[in-house]
Amino acid sequence: MNFSEAAKELVPAFDQIYDQWAKDSTSLSADFQAFHPLTQIQCKKGCGACCHFPLISVTAGEAFVVLVKLIGSGQTLAQVTERISPYVQIYLEKVSQSGGLPFTNEMQKEFLKKPEPCPFFIKTPIKGANETSLESLQSGHCGIFNIRPNVCESYHSTDHPSLCAQKLPHGMMDSLVARTDDTIVELRHAERSLFGRSTMGHFPLLLAGLCTGEGMSAFLQEVELEPETDEQGDKDWATAQHMADFDLYVELLQSIGYKVTTSDLHNLIKAQNDLEEQSSLLL
Repeated sequence: MNFSEAAKELVPAFDQIYDQWAKDSTSLSADFQAFHPLTQIQCKKGCGACCHFPLISVTAGEAFVVLVKLIGSGQTLAQVTERISPYVQIYLEKVSQSGGLPFTNEMQKEFLKKPEPCPFFIKTPIKGANETSLESLQSGHCGIFNIRPNVCESYHSTDHPSLCAQKLPHGMMDSLVARTDDTIVELRHAERSLFGRSTMGHFPLLLAGLCTGEGMSAFLQEVELEPETDEQGDKDWATAQHMADFDLYVELLQSIGYKVTTSDLHNLIKAQNDLEEQSSLLL
């Protein structure tokens, strides 16, 4: 599939999924407010705590749609690359120093000790404030607000934003988190229906990969799953899908000069296990 064909398929499909999420989130927020009138969402305009997260998890298709819309707004591929390249370089330097991609919560906290905002974050100085204070460092707004990935819209906290900034536990609307998880499933289904695979990763890294010829070719490649047959004669489609998805992730990272290591795999497994444990505690 070529770039134009993919854009014509993915952009309207994703916009429809985003629009439905927006309608549902409005309804869920209203229900939450009705049952918890004294609890307020603390996220306000000018707070960029979530823009500094070391893992802004999006699908490759979402990064592709952002790229399509940036180009549609008049930006060139070279301009997008120029904007995100310094961030990617700094990020990968941190990765090499910390021993791997920041999948685990502990590693993400280490990354946040020296905050580096999303390359689309536009900093706003606070008059009279200490430039090194947490408030000053995170004061600003999104430069692509109207086309930002869905996860950026779903971030929220019912506690003070400083807890978000430090990756500490904070209150959220469980119903909205669950709806966001469902949206991710819908997005990945749309991608797989087109290309046969879908992967997730850190937004700036995936976008940087798509700005390369190698990464874009990998994303646009239509893959047919080849599941192995188990002892009972059944085909293991789930494993085949998982492997195809992960291969795309590896290919996109390789396109920006990063090779996934054994440590990365161990950290990813640990992060997934920790997430499952947290989910079980909420049930």
